[in-house]
Amino acid sequence: MATPNEAHGGAYRQFPARPDQYQEAAWEATLGQLFSTAVTHATDRIDWYDAKAAERAAVAKRIRFTSLLLFALGTLAPILLTFLVKIAAVGKTPNAPSTWLDIIAALPLGKR
Repeated sequence: MATPNEAHGGAYRQFPARPDQYQEAAWEATLGQLFSTAVTHATDRIDWYDAKAAERAAVAKRIRFTSLLLFALGTLAPILLTFLVKIAAVGKTPNAPSTWLDIIAALPLGKR
């Protein structure tokens, strides 16, 4: 068949390029060569697409997973922050030392 790095799977090695190949006497052989060239070219393009599609599918899956993860984190962040602020307010005495929950409660996103 074709060498691995040959353009279009080597489909155009036997392409009828001379004008005399399109004369009536040689038409049957030329038609066979054209058909063979088209099939080889199409097979090469299908193989190329299959190889590239597998690579692109892996990248697309990683992008989808990352976007879903970031969406979940973005959705849960305000809920978690509000929950932590409410925990910090429970049982707090006026002169108690600051804790990490107080620092979180002091963030602009933690205030209403």
